[in-house]
Amino acid sequence: MSSSVRYVKASNLERVAINARFASLKIYFDNVELQNDEANIFINGSLSEIMLFFPREWKVFVNINSVFSEVNTGQEEENVFEKKVYINGNLNLSELKIRYI
Repeated sequence: MSSSVRYVKASNLERVAINARFASLKIYFDNVELQNDEANIFINGSLSEIMLFFPREWKVFVNINSVFSEVNTGQEEENVFEKKVYINGNLNLSELKIRYI
């Protein structure tokens, strides 16, 4: 079991791959500029808790294949969204939480 916090800093982020096994992972995307106002994130998680923190102006679309897993997006539909993030991947006995800052 491991625990990790990461702060992503990028000026033209296009793709991110996240692999977590037996882990607790927090990733902050608050200091990121997206290429063409869109980004793709691929998640592969097993027996893990993954928390992603995005700016409120980003619209997040989640398409996760899950086996005994939970996905909590917590998005408010009333916001005005300038950028789009597409999250795809696989979760097994894991939890994905998306928070907005």
